[in-house]
Amino acid sequence: MTERVYSLRKEVLLKEEYQKIGVGDILSDINISMVPGATASEFEKKLRSAVKRKVKKLLMTEMGLNEILDLVNEASSGPHKIGIKLLAEPQNETESTIMELLRDAGKLKGKLNTLDYYPAEICFMLEDQQQVAYTLLKQELPTKYHKRRWGLKRNMNSIGYFMFADFVRSLSTLIVDNNILSFTLQQQDFIQFKITEYYVTRSEISGLLTLPECAELQELIRKNAQSMNLSLPNTDPDHIIYDNSYSLDDYLLSLQKRSFKLSDGLKKIVIPRMCRMFCSIQEKVKRMLDEHSSYAKAFQTKKHIKTKNLEVMSQNEFLSVYGQIELDNDTDITKFRQLELEFIQLREYLSLTPASDHSFRIRKLGRHRAAGLYYPYYKALVIDLDSPDAFVHELGHQLDCTMIPGTTVSELSGFYAVSSLYEQLVEKEVSELPENDPFKLAWNGSSKYNQSYFLESTEIFARSFELYLKKIKKFDSSFLKEEYTSPVYPTQPEFLSLIKKYFDYLLGCPREEVLSYEKQMIG
Repeated sequence: MTERVYSLRKEVLLKEEYQKIGVGDILSDINISMVPGATASEFEKKLRSAVKRKVKKLLMTEMGLNEILDLVNEASSGPHKIGIKLLAEPQNETESTIMELLRDAGKLKGKLNTLDYYPAEICFMLEDQQQVAYTLLKQELPTKYHKRRWGLKRNMNSIGYFMFADFVRSLSTLIVDNNILSFTLQQQDFIQFKITEYYVTRSEISGLLTLPECAELQELIRKNAQSMNLSLPNTDPDHIIYDNSYSLDDYLLSLQKRSFKLSDGLKKIVIPRMCRMFCSIQEKVKRMLDEHSSYAKAFQTKKHIKTKNLEVMSQNEFLSVYGQIELDNDTDITKFRQLELEFIQLREYLSLTPASDHSFRIRKLGRHRAAGLYYPYYKALVIDLDSPDAFVHELGHQLDCTMIPGTTVSELSGFYAVSSLYEQLVEKEVSELPENDPFKLAWNGSSKYNQSYFLESTEIFARSFELYLKKIKKFDSSFLKEEYTSPVYPTQPEFLSLIKKYFDYLLGCPREEVLSYEKQMIG
């Protein structure tokens, strides 16, 4: 049996996927679109606004006191915490003043009972730092009251001022800050790659070795560049340009030294990565749901298959790899036999190992608007009756999901260099297309085949695999396209050189060695 499915509810699947990247449940149903060209600060602003709207809705209309306290407790799982102490009926002048100021701030004059809005003393905590403020849990306070001190003229000289804070802003800020930190800590290998890539790129642009002044960080960058499929230029080591855009603390994620605040350099890496992964998860979950809903349409074996086709399905060369074969009734058996011969060549060339738990199906996929489909849960590779040249692309998806059990190869750190260069080259090529170009319109649009789809690591892997066979290995086959001229197939020499190195290594070494390499990278 494949991995057990406990739920097909979208919200449950989203929570599971977000938890994998260190993001809490409350962010799982917040859909933030990735606008082409958006900066890290713009995405962060959109994220904070979306979380604030969600928190406001929960606090003001959906949650009772106990649920609010549970939410605060859950949100305080990171370094930033909030403690809550509910206020009772005032017993002295100080307490009466605080309650009066809360009524004024919350515009509660004329309301029957201020206690119905849960006045509270909240304590903001970060390690040994604490700050106390007063708020209403069920009523917003205006901006002028947030994190500011207020008092009453009649007694401010005797009892002083008091700090107030809007609870919606406070809780939403806490949620975003803790989730960004949690996400960041899970991205250390990616962050180290991007920092190393930054200094390699700066060196290439300047023509001189460009490194930070910190000797320890220099050594880490020099050491890791080669293992990350990056290379610093061979220039005079005595002539170095110093660039301190990143620190050793950034590289090692020693966030506590900065009171858990990300440097500007780290934000430029982490926030776009977070945006991309949010979009990728939304697409992944959509595909998972589509996969289950389209079971009968795309890869459940049809009941009425021609006798001749059934005979061929039971004895053919594809069965040397796949456990089950299905042919559409309109399949030309003579042409299929020709594909068998080509499959033998491909199988031997790639040393394909048996995947007896997988099926290979030739179907009409018109409804799906796809030349091919790969379903990882049902372990089925399907190509359209008119598109045998989609096979290698779908095989790329299959290898991505199965080469290392329980791991998607394209999500490992060894693929970062390929995906990073791919994104740069493709984005540049698309940007140079005319504004009314159909591909550019789709790229910037909201349809399935947009920027988010094409820049998913799984798609980059499959397309790079196609290019590796076609452009580098010069493998000629009906399973490959005749031409690769689309902007999403970069053929620049530097990219082809990189994917040659990557796939030569990936396809030529034991799977255990790949995982060992990954552990060294992360460690």
